[in-house]
Amino acid sequence: MGLGPVTWVVLPEVMPAHAVTAAGSIGLAVNWSTNFCISAIFLPVQKWLSGGKDASEGNVFFVLAVTCLAAIIGMKVAFKAQDRVAL
Repeated sequence: MGLGPVTWVVLPEVMPAHAVTAAGSIGLAVNWSTNFCISAIFLPVQKWLSGGKDASEGNVFFVLAVTCLAAIIGMKVAFKAQDRVAL
């Protein structure tokens, strides 16, 4: 069990009733698009990080971890800016 269903539980609470299905569709499309992009770049990046050796491991998870960290920092900065403007 993961955090996947959280989106479908929280979405009706934060969106107007007439926009829930459209927001869910957009969220699902972004989720699948992101999964496709990560899957498409995973093996080429792994091979590049391993120096072109097929038997060696490339630490592609560090690249993905840095990307996730950058996204978290970006969201925190955006929400702090939104709080300053909203008041």
